[in-house]
Amino acid sequence: MNHEIAISLLSSATYGTFTTGELIRQTGHSPTTVVRYLRELTERGWIERTPAGRLGPGRPPVVNRPTEEGRRYLRQAERAWFQKLVGSGAQVLWGPVRAFAFWGAPFVGRPDVFVSEPLAVEPFEAILEPSPAMYEGAVRTDEGAYPSLESLIAWAAKSGDPRYAAVAAVLLRHRDLDADGLRQRSERMRVRNRVGFLAALVGRDLGLSPAEPSERMLPAPAHVDAEAEDLARRWRVTNPISSGTVRSLERLYGGVDEGRAEGDAGGESPQ
Repeated sequence: MNHEIAISLLSSATYGTFTTGELIRQTGHSPTTVVRYLRELTERGWIERTPAGRLGPGRPPVVNRPTEEGRRYLRQAERAWFQKLVGSGAQVLWGPVRAFAFWGAPFVGRPDVFVSEPLAVEPFEAILEPSPAMYEGAVRTDEGAYPSLESLIAWAAKSGDPRYAAVAAVLLRHRDLDADGLRQRSERMRVRNRVGFLAALVGRDLGLSPAEPSERMLPAPAHVDAEAEDLARRWRVTNPISSGTVRSLERLYGGVDEGRAEGDAGGESPQ
């Protein structure tokens, strides 16, 4: 069995709900290969085929889902792949999907990784972040290395993704946050105004002040409320996120100020 193909199918089945036809389109493997490997993975007890919820008349589609044993095998393979990337010589950290969960704000989706230089990172998605500040103070665990809370917040503030920026604002209340470290990261990663704006949205004083030039938060303007518009003007931030987006994620992740998620408490201290 080609383990790369097996991992590709297990990964797609784990981070999505797919019929066999959808897995063929998702993975790019031939129909014969996908059908043969799904049969073998089912025989090994790593995949199970179950009817999906009925959306209309007729027989519900059958989807491929990983078993607990299949998910365990996938996680082992992902750890091995991560360690292989670390051995490439590039700086590598788990990306936002797992990093936010590590710090108490879970996202669902295929794992990604931060890399300091262009690198083939299959089966993960690569997020190129060349700034050395991103990799300083990383938290090392048996699962791999995660960005520090300060690095993750600074990166999210400039990511251009409204969900990541909003979760960064929520994480500004985290009890483990090092305000001095975040100020330094904000300067070095050139997100001082954006971090200051997010802190103002949640009432966290970081000791920052607006600076020139202005900084753009989102690629295009979005509808914002008067509070966010006023704070963005003061912090010289264009295309800001709304305070409503932050409030909704505060309700969802209200416990992040209590520290890392319980399941991730086994990490070592920042290096």
